[in-house]
Amino acid sequence: MAQQSSPPPNFHIIGGGPVGFLTALLLAKEGYHSTVYERTTHIPDVSEDSYPIGVNPRGLNALAEADPALADRIRNTGRLISSLQVWGPNRRYATIESGVVYGTSRFLVNLVLWEAAKHNPKIVIKFAHKLKGIDFASKRLTFDVLGKDGSTTAVNVDASSDRVVAADGANSVVRSELQNYDQTFLANTTPWSYTFRVLFAPPNVNPQDLDPSVHYIFRGAYTAVITNKDNQPQWTCVLSARHNDPPQKRSLVLSQSPTPSNVTSLHTLAKSLSPNFAALLTPTELTSFFSRRTFRGSIVSCNRLNHSEWLVLLGDAAHSIVPPVGEGINSGLQDCAILVTQCLRSNLSTAFSTYNSIRLKDLNALTEYALYQNTGPKFRGEVIARRMFMIVESSWKPNIGEMLFGPKLDVRKGYEEIIGRWRRKKRFILPICRVLAYPVGAFVEVLVGVWRVGRWILGRMSGKGEKDL
Repeated sequence: MAQQSSPPPNFHIIGGGPVGFLTALLLAKEGYHSTVYERTTHIPDVSEDSYPIGVNPRGLNALAEADPALADRIRNTGRLISSLQVWGPNRRYATIESGVVYGTSRFLVNLVLWEAAKHNPKIVIKFAHKLKGIDFASKRLTFDVLGKDGSTTAVNVDASSDRVVAADGANSVVRSELQNYDQTFLANTTPWSYTFRVLFAPPNVNPQDLDPSVHYIFRGAYTAVITNKDNQPQWTCVLSARHNDPPQKRSLVLSQSPTPSNVTSLHTLAKSLSPNFAALLTPTELTSFFSRRTFRGSIVSCNRLNHSEWLVLLGDAAHSIVPPVGEGINSGLQDCAILVTQCLRSNLSTAFSTYNSIRLKDLNALTEYALYQNTGPKFRGEVIARRMFMIVESSWKPNIGEMLFGPKLDVRKGYEEIIGRWRRKKRFILPICRVLAYPVGAFVEVLVGVWRVGRWILGRMSGKGEKDL
């Protein structure tokens, strides 16, 4: 009598974001059933609750693996980015050619994937399910389920015969539970050095002298076009508050008080960073900014991406980075495709461990680059040296920008190969830049210190009291 094979496992996907929904869609294409658990009560469909992103061929290819129509939807609703321009005071430092990245917003990508997932018969979506804990011995998941009356009920899910996919973001409960259970699993988190908030211009209006096909990177701001839920182009400006920013700027960007003084100061700040964009801001938008959510996060790295063949970590749950790297959503979407189309399709019984061996080295390299981008040096010499390195590196072809989101992008090249090239440049060029920049930086620091002391002395002599140094 022939031995019957065991039925295919179901997949429990924790997190209803782009990574969670794309994983479910890819699994469905392979014939697997999955349940997506999302802690919120609905998928946000308001552009003001999101921020601009760029989807490059890595992300587009991953979407197309599930359904070519998904990639086409992003292309059709997004805008092809011709280049990214890096600006300093009164001048442009660098231009990174692109031509392969589509500018859009995170909320729109998630909306597209959710709409596809909710109509797929192999996918069940459960909202208001917040993961509370995991019993690794019995392989049981416990959720706090929010009822319509506001009450919370604990629900246990037996996943002993199934598989678990953690796609619950940088603050992953799954990752924390695994870390508490297994001392051999190590995860490091480094808080972002900044918090950001987004300003929005009216839809269908283009600022003077700003090209909608260009993403502008200013010191403390990022200006770009997104497509809102009504399929209209809308300019945005992402304002950041870094740890080493002046206290006045930090408190302004993070403030929740739309006082007349704060509204005026916000408009002044926007004009100093991107005057053409600021000219479009309405009084209502300037006021609304202070009630809008802020975005903060952490860089996450793990020493492995799976727990046996029962659980795997994808996206920000495994390797959250920082937005300036430009690879957050693309690396997460690529995770899904590698896991399902390469590892699971090849061998279900070893899919998670195979994924870990294929992907971990690339993600460690991506984290290395993110940590460098996250550093906000206070010493002027280091600031100057890094700016010099950026200019030299961008002129040494192919530069990292071209290889990550420009014409030299090749989806066959892993992050380790791309960032390894940047790493070798940094090892050689950055020390030379520091030799040249540190004396200049030290001299400027001395001048600033003398100016502050002089201001304090004049304040004492004029009887105005002590001034902050």
